[in-house]
Amino acid sequence: LHEPMQAALELLEHRLRDENVTIECADLQGLAVSGDDILLEQVFLNILANALDAIAARETPQEPGRIRIECKAGDPIVLLIRDNGVGLGDLSGLELTDPFVTTKEPGKGLGLGLSIAFNVMQDMRGHLAIEQQDSGGAVVRLRLNRWKEEAS
Repeated sequence: LHEPMQAALELLEHRLRDENVTIECADLQGLAVSGDDILLEQVFLNILANALDAIAARETPQEPGRIRIECKAGDPIVLLIRDNGVGLGDLSGLELTDPFVTTKEPGKGLGLGLSIAFNVMQDMRGHLAIEQQDSGGAVVRLRLNRWKEEAS
């Protein structure tokens, strides 16, 4: 998980810096999951970019932008990606995984990123769920199956 997450964070480094958003990321070293690194990077990139958009959409932020990536390293592995952005609006997390559904204003997004991420996770026999946090913002829960070596 470490390599695809680092690759996604590197691609967003300029936005994180320009928008003064801090990232707190759990140690993902040595955690191997069943899935494709490039597809995982795309999932992480879509989720993190949405978090940055939600943080930028806040009207009067009371605190600096923050994204926190937590890991529950069981089997399956669960990643929680939390932001302190505007949240889900009037939509449910399930609605946000439908194609062409977005909380963004017209012209700011097609509503395909989370739908693609959801389908990629399903194809890897994992799961993606989005929830509104009580404290504001959103949390994306990714369930990924641990990599198991084939018995010889």
